[in-house]
Amino acid sequence: MKNRFLFIFISFTLFTIMACNKDENTNSLDGATDIKLTEVDSETGVSAILNGEPLPKDAVSDVKIISRKDGIVTYNGSINGNKLTTEQKQRLLNTLPALVDYYKPKDASFKLGTNNTIEYTFKVKVTSEGFQHSFIDGKPMTIKYGDPEGKEYKIKRDNGDELVAKVTEKTGKDDFPYGFFYIKTSKIEFTSPDNDPAFKKTTARINHKFGLVYLEIEDKDKNNLQMKFFPWHVL
Repeated sequence: MKNRFLFIFISFTLFTIMACNKDENTNSLDGATDIKLTEVDSETGVSAILNGEPLPKDAVSDVKIISRKDGIVTYNGSINGNKLTTEQKQRLLNTLPALVDYYKPKDASFKLGTNNTIEYTFKVKVTSEGFQHSFIDGKPMTIKYGDPEGKEYKIKRDNGDELVAKVTEKTGKDDFPYGFFYIKTSKIEFTSPDNDPAFKKTTARINHKFGLVYLEIEDKDKNNLQMKFFPWHVL
């Protein structure tokens, strides 16, 4: 199932933290847009552990920012198909369209690239206050760094389903290990709907300076993927 989790690396960038608030005012996102975290040509490194074992460093690329305009940031990355078996790659290509079809994202795409790679691109609004994407039914979803513990994010899907995520931890202390030091984070948890084609539960941690710093995904086959993200230009 390693291919599924390599796919989930893509999916994190597309579907992570499926949350927003029904109140349109709280779904707005203000703050500065000309920030160091989203400088064009900057890259974020990825460290991944699957079922307790590190994935090869060259299996997934760094995530690169290729454009930024009025806070709308375009990201690009790839998966190295040469690190997958033929069966794994084919399964990946079958699963990715299923998730895209299920969540119906806006401003997100993937394609087969050169040298047996799978390339993906997506757009997110990022400011000094948080981030906003439109990867579920094309609806804006907003997460703010200042949201308190207990905050719930809800979205009503076009099919009538309601998705709910929640800030389950925010200590206000530098207690999350991040490289060689510790940082403050907000922990956000989301349990996937039963008919989600791959996911079971997603746990994320965000930081006001570094953005998304941690993602843990459990799939329906009881595999576990843990990832940390390091924006080198900000560290």
